[in-house]
Amino acid sequence: MRKPFALLSGAIAHFKVNPKLYLGVVAVPLVINLLMVLLEPSKNTGVVNMYEWILYGVLGIALIVFNILMGVALILAANNPTLSTRSAYGQAYAYFWRYLGFSIVLSLIIFVGLILFIVPAIIFLVWFTFAVFVLVLENARIIESLKRSREYVKGHWWAVFGRMVFITGVAVVILVPLGLLSSAMPGQKDWIDGLVSLVSALITPFTLIYMYLMYQDIKGSIVA
Repeated sequence: MRKPFALLSGAIAHFKVNPKLYLGVVAVPLVINLLMVLLEPSKNTGVVNMYEWILYGVLGIALIVFNILMGVALILAANNPTLSTRSAYGQAYAYFWRYLGFSIVLSLIIFVGLILFIVPAIIFLVWFTFAVFVLVLENARIIESLKRSREYVKGHWWAVFGRMVFITGVAVVILVPLGLLSSAMPGQKDWIDGLVSLVSALITPFTLIYMYLMYQDIKGSIVA
């Protein structure tokens, strides 16, 4: 498995193959989120506009749906950078319910780990970090994807953990200053929060590609 900086460099190179694809995929939920901010119903006016709340609710549901689809579409894009944004989302629909079920199961597992104190949660998170790639790219069922991910990580736990910490640290270094700026300038909170959402959306493809390259490396080493 490549070293952290080599993985990051590989992720950047992978992104450059078709940046329009990745930016297009993350733009869809980002635009919906922006619309929710702009069209948020007025509060404390004493008047309830039912149509505003219905529209806001529809946008909220759309945001949830497209956030799920975005996760799958980015995996498909990383695996095949020649796709278009439309085709990536089109193929993602086939995995919607399985991906949703997977997310619920994994969240419950991590929650149980947290109840048992944070260490089990971290162990589970590393074990199952590649499960989503197995689910989509190997067309595995939910439980099977979790089992295969654990098998891939077996014997590489610390290597995987270290690389996950690295990419998390990179994201934190980028986002924390923006969070501090928001606290220091409360009067500009709305546009700073919008900037944070934009930067987070831009970071997402790089993080996903980084994890995808880890998955390919560790799977390749086992097959070899």
